[in-house]
Amino acid sequence: MKRKTYNSVLKAGKLIQKKGYDEKEALELAVRFFDDLPNGRDVEFMIDKMATKEEWLEDQRKYGYLFQGGRKSYPVGY
Repeated sequence: MKRKTYNSVLKAGKLIQKKGYDEKEALELAVRFFDDLPNGRDVEFMIDKMATKEEWLEDQRKYGYLFQGGRKSYPVGY
């Protein structure tokens, strides 16, 4: 999926939900992935690279905010 369409965002959201994120977080992440998509990349590639929810929470507990390089962390709200 290279173009941001309604169906593409929903499909990407479902793929992200399989990684353990809830529906709201998954759709927010899907929209953010489409907005920040580098040239020549597919969203599926970015989703495959992303951590599962459990891995992400583990890293947040272990390293905290500095692990994100000072950027606002994914997903919002944790």
